[in-house]
Amino acid sequence: MVSGASARLEGLDGARGFAMLLVCLSHFGDAYLRPLGLDREHELLTDSTLAATPAFILVSGLVLGCQAEAYAG
Repeated sequence: MVSGASARLEGLDGARGFAMLLVCLSHFGDAYLRPLGLDREHELLTDSTLAATPAFILVSGLVLGCQAEAYAG
């Protein structure tokens, strides 16, 4: 399964990328929707992306753990 330094778990990388996309959407709402007074849209976007940062941190930790295990042996 491990073939040198380029071995990756594509599913975890995809999940991390999706979580990062949700984090970016959350920041977009704070930077653009709130100042325009679009409170309902901002609240909807905030509620939809509430778990983005914890998910990104969790998946990043899983990737780090899998990579450490793969390269230790």
